[in-house]
Amino acid sequence: MEEVVCDLHKYMEGSIMKVEMIVLFVHWCPICNMMMPVVEEVETQYQEQLTVIRIDVEEYTAKHRPLPEGMR
Repeated sequence: MEEVVCDLHKYMEGSIMKVEMIVLFVHWCPICNMMMPVVEEVETQYQEQLTVIRIDVEEYTAKHRPLPEGMR
């Protein structure tokens, strides 16, 4: 089977639709903090073709965690 490799730059240049990139992170994570400037650079470079959705995992789970069985 032939391997298909997608070149993001070529894809983004020819794309007429917006691509969504979901970034999951937590504020205390050093790797997440190192990654954010790269995410922002990509977002700026491809702002017409790309939507970046940032999700703080701790904040999201705190807001959307189901209540324990006895608290419903």
